[in-house]
Amino acid sequence: MIFEKPVDKWKIKKDCLKMILEASKSSYPREFAALLRAEKGVITEIILLPGTISGDSHAIFQLHMLPIDFSIVGSVHSHPSPFANPSKADLSLEKK
Repeated sequence: MIFEKPVDKWKIKKDCLKMILEASKSSYPREFAALLRAEKGVITEIILLPGTISGDSHAIFQLHMLPIDFSIVGSVHSHPSPFANPSKADLSLEKK
């Protein structure tokens, strides 16, 4: 499980996508942010990190709260402002 082969194309469970969309709506006008857990190339769950700070133009993870979990494959967050392009901070986080 730890050393699964790299995934070229991710899939996401419909219930997980619905949860992301509902959480984003409910967090509006603040950003929503969560981590993504996957199994065999399919994103199955979101993980809410305790202490995550959300504002109208940012979401800050408390990375010291990140569990040791090799099934976490990425993050997701909303952009409630009209600017949908990733910020420098977004791009930096995705490189980690």
